Amino acid sequence: MLRSMPYPYLASSLLGLLILLVGLILGSGQRRLAVLSGMLSAPFALASVFFVPEYWAPVRLADFPAGPEDFIFSFATGGMAWLLAIWPLRGRFTAGLDPGRFLGRYLACTVSGVALSGFLWASGMGAMASAIIGIAALWGALLWRRRDLWPLSATGAIGFTLFYTVFVLAVVVAWPDLRLHWNADNLWGPWLLIVPLEELVWALAYGAVWPLFMAFVFDTRPVPQEGYEP
Repeated sequence: MLRSMPYPYLASSLLGLLILLVGLILGSGQRRLAVLSGMLSAPFALASVFFVPEYWAPVRLADFPAGPEDFIFSFATGGMAWLLAIWPLRGRFTAGLDPGRFLGRYLACTVSGVALSGFLWASGMGAMASAIIGIAALWGALLWRRRDLWPLSATGAIGFTLFYTVFVLAVVVAWPDLRLHWNADNLWGPWLLIVPLEELVWALAYGAVWPLFMAFVFDTRPVPQEGYEP
């Protein structure tokens, strides 16, 4: 256990960024897409306006609607989710990055998902439950449209959930004050050792949808394998 520190959320976010940098070094073939995935995930840090203080109340460097820690965390998770999803399938998918579709697809999916989650939250549903339902709806729509991308969703869900579970357990053990940031009165109730169940359900949902979302935005296509017949 490390000594108590004033900004454990910042420390854990920077640790996540460091892990992503290691992943970028090891996964050199996916650096551009992983960095782009992180950049496209970073704006979702603004969702903290729904989560703070209802779901948790982290100590941040700046008490704005979204602090620097939120952007670092969102960037790191976006990059890691892509790396963990694509690594087991390397060589089986290729990205087109069509400029004519890139921004439109990103905005359409983002606006629809955020609108649904925001509506549920405004209707009285909890922030995390609203977010997870919005993620699940987007996952279903994307998978229905691009069934050929299901392997990325599967590997992302498994890989990111395992990674995030170990990561959160480790940082809470290292900086126990993090556990005090969650609003226990508004949680679902169950904890996995020292981590709220919501965190793990979110990791599963995010790991399943984000690589699928990015693959759709990147215009990712399966690479025909040997013996493939169109």
